[in-house]
Amino acid sequence: MVGIEFFLMMRLTKGLLFLSCFSMISGTLLAQEINQSENTTFRTRYGQPDIPGTFVMDFGFTQMMNYPDTLSNKFWASKSVNFYYYYDFKLGTSGITFSPGIGFAFDRYGFQKSITLANPNEDTVQVVGLPIIQPSWDVNKTKLIINYFEIPLELRWHSNPNSFRRSFYVALGGKFGVLIDNSTKIKYEVNDDKFKVKDKRDLSLNKIRYGFLVRMGYKGFSLFYYQNLSTLFEENKGPLLSDPKSFSIGITMRGF
Repeated sequence: MVGIEFFLMMRLTKGLLFLSCFSMISGTLLAQEINQSENTTFRTRYGQPDIPGTFVMDFGFTQMMNYPDTLSNKFWASKSVNFYYYYDFKLGTSGITFSPGIGFAFDRYGFQKSITLANPNEDTVQVVGLPIIQPSWDVNKTKLIINYFEIPLELRWHSNPNSFRRSFYVALGGKFGVLIDNSTKIKYEVNDDKFKVKDKRDLSLNKIRYGFLVRMGYKGFSLFYYQNLSTLFEENKGPLLSDPKSFSIGITMRGF
């Protein structure tokens, strides 16, 4: 499993590097359009309103680690989308900032096999084979959905201490999350009729998650990697008594 995960991470990294480079070139061209109107409510700087703090959106792919084979994920169907607001506190004049934030994370794990998760006794989570319990279903998609409220904390170094928005930067830190809700979703067909089932029952997921975070980018675009240090499920309650963790890799787009 480690070899497969490494291969997938390398393949995705190449794609993200291309996408990030293309995005940075597009962002640079857009940033040259400076609004010179004196009646504008906010003074603009390089195409962005001069508002304290920064809004960011992460888009990436998330994968489980240390999981049983029956819980295998579809790489491209397992996504992570995060929205945060950060505020930078300057530490001296060297271009280093402490940047706490607040926001939400939305993770989706798409399963390779026609399975779903259940927790009938609120004990150990069970992997349920859909062809066994619903043989008439032609399953198209099945996924696990998890949403968090999060507080990221980052220590950033900017190459241009006089203008963070026109700077290459590297960030190291972590984030803490609180589970908001979770559900499973199944899309299937019966006799060419399409159906969708969403189940929001408790799956013994960890109510708290935490891990370390790395970012590296230029101006409004960067790459990120997040490694979850906490387990996805509560101790000894994961499917087949497993304790899977997760990681995410993707791109970050910064607003104003």
